Amino acid sequence: MDTTSQNLISNEIFYSSNPRLFKVRYQLEYYFGDYNYPHDKYLRSWTDSEGWMPIMPLLNFPRMKDLQVLKDDVIEALRNSFIAEIDESYENIRKRSRALNEDLKILGFSKEGI
Repeated sequence: MDTTSQNLISNEIFYSSNPRLFKVRYQLEYYFGDYNYPHDKYLRSWTDSEGWMPIMPLLNFPRMKDLQVLKDDVIEALRNSFIAEIDESYENIRKRSRALNEDLKILGFSKEGI
């Protein structure tokens, strides 16, 4: 079994035993997903020229407050996310900018196989 498959199975087990963190991840991936992010001027107003924004303002978003999200929850919830990433300092978050081809390779598909 390759590393990507192991990570996906690990995530499935982890989130099934931690439904709150699943909700946190779902919400964060919505914020940074292709449907919301391009239209969310407020969220994008927090980003720098490389797309990074501090994690702390996210904790004050209404849905994050409802879920009582802490910074450590954000970091843990986005482990292995294909949508958003955390920087090495664990202070900032941004939308991933991977090309579709890279995501397909990670998932074990080839361009020809589609």
